[in-house]
Amino acid sequence: MTRISPRRRIERAGVNALRSLLEDHDHLVQEIDGGADHGEDLYVAIVRDGRRTGHVVAVQVKSGKKYRRASGYAIPVEDHREDWTQSQIPVIGVVYDLDEGRLFWINLTKELRDGSAASWIQIPRENELSHKTICHFIASFEAFGKAPQSQTQPASTGRSDREGGLQQGARLSSGLDGGSGARSVSRPRSQALEEQQNGGAVIEPAAPARGQAMSAAVVTPPDLPRPQQGLITVKGVLGSINFDGETVTIRKDGYGPRMKGIQSLPVGEIDHVIVKPATAMFHGYIQLVVPAHPPASDRRLSTASGRPHREDPDSMSYPRRVNREIELLKMEIESAIARAKRAQNS
Repeated sequence: MTRISPRRRIERAGVNALRSLLEDHDHLVQEIDGGADHGEDLYVAIVRDGRRTGHVVAVQVKSGKKYRRASGYAIPVEDHREDWTQSQIPVIGVVYDLDEGRLFWINLTKELRDGSAASWIQIPRENELSHKTICHFIASFEAFGKAPQSQTQPASTGRSDREGGLQQGARLSSGLDGGSGARSVSRPRSQALEEQQNGGAVIEPAAPARGQAMSAAVVTPPDLPRPQQGLITVKGVLGSINFDGETVTIRKDGYGPRMKGIQSLPVGEIDHVIVKPATAMFHGYIQLVVPAHPPASDRRLSTASGRPHREDPDSMSYPRRVNREIELLKMEIESAIARAKRAQNS
């Protein structure tokens, strides 16, 4: 039988303690699948008075005695320095002290942008995260997200946007403007046909409503202003997926009529979203599950094994570099699905 490492229990203790605290205060927590974990363990969408604020943060959680120091705690930077520094959403570091049952935090993105060259980021004991201090914790990175880009981002290192960490970003909230390289902005849709290349994500118009035949032609929708919600688009393999807050659209750019066209689904018609993260060896996929018909199953024997067939209009394959964007997109779509279900039941 497989042996379970004691280390797993220690690591889960920190994630569980943080998740419990955040959910006690109604914040939305999305754990990142292990295959897509590249320096962050959770995404957190902030909620105030029962309503989402639009702020999202990524969290790296550490647990155990190895992170304890004489004056507090510390988190190793390792090979995440550029990702955390140039991330378009704040990356927060949290250490869980198992002996004391207490959480301590630091804004890793801010520390690195302020010029820290240390291989371990120090966390003072004053930075405790608890029921008493969570309001200050939330307010601190809300203010950080609103700060002018010139004050929070260093000069360009000459690396590409994708290598600089902008891949996190299909921008999921109007509160995180992030300056140049942001994934999505509210703007007239007549301008949206211009492709904005930022590490693989683009901004495009929404597609026709569900029920229309899939077509290779791009159809420009009527101008429907959404002042607080931009169009989120993530590029996949021979296609793209976008979300405007109400409708998810999968655009196929493959070869031949069966692998080319547009599928559009309102969130009210989607039951849930399946994501299989990509790896260094294999593409992943995102799939919309519609109650009206069963989802296409993974193929067993082919060059695309482990994924639904490419002709499936409800799924899209994607490369490893957009794992984070897909996880954020999944969280945003499922939040919209939950709101739609509540509205139907009210």
